[in-house]
Amino acid sequence: MSKHSDKGLETLTLMGTKPEQWKLTGFRWVKEMRPVQIEVTCPTCGGDRFVARDAGGQLIAPPKANAPLIEVQQYKAILKDQNPRMGTWDTGNCPTCIRKRKPYDYRTGRAYATRMVEVEVGYPIWPEGVRFDSRFGGGCSCGVCGKTILKSNLVPVAAIGEDGKAHGMAVGEDCAKKFLAVKSPAKEGVKVLEVEV
Repeated sequence: MSKHSDKGLETLTLMGTKPEQWKLTGFRWVKEMRPVQIEVTCPTCGGDRFVARDAGGQLIAPPKANAPLIEVQQYKAILKDQNPRMGTWDTGNCPTCIRKRKPYDYRTGRAYATRMVEVEVGYPIWPEGVRFDSRFGGGCSCGVCGKTILKSNLVPVAAIGEDGKAHGMAVGEDCAKKFLAVKSPAKEGVKVLEVEV
């Protein structure tokens, strides 16, 4: 089995390129509506961190924001009866809330929800006639070494090879720094990218 560095350099050689020929592509930034997971007030407890249950153990839905005052008072009385320490150090019992475990386990009164949000998406500007001819890459894999990229971003890079032809690939940030002329992708304006290959 070849070393990681040997594998990466072999990939570049097979493409007819050298490490110093590779550069970060330019980007076309577009504002788009995308589904994004964000924090919202927990729909189960209404942000109170506590829920009430009926005699059968089923959740009792909290009153809606415009509910009559008597309904709100009745619900709060049930909560207080079932959770005598509510409002002091107790940590909440809502099954839907985001839980924080430091410094102790508690519910936050918030939950994750997917909402359509306007975000800025960077599309790589590939050289004309670019060929994506790495022996690796595709999906979430690095075009230089073939490793699956889980935590860092993919970085779109391009090179004009010894034959004068344009080559492109998406690589992991580590390989961009280690093998290519891209020293610090994050400092060169790379955001979370939609890499079109």
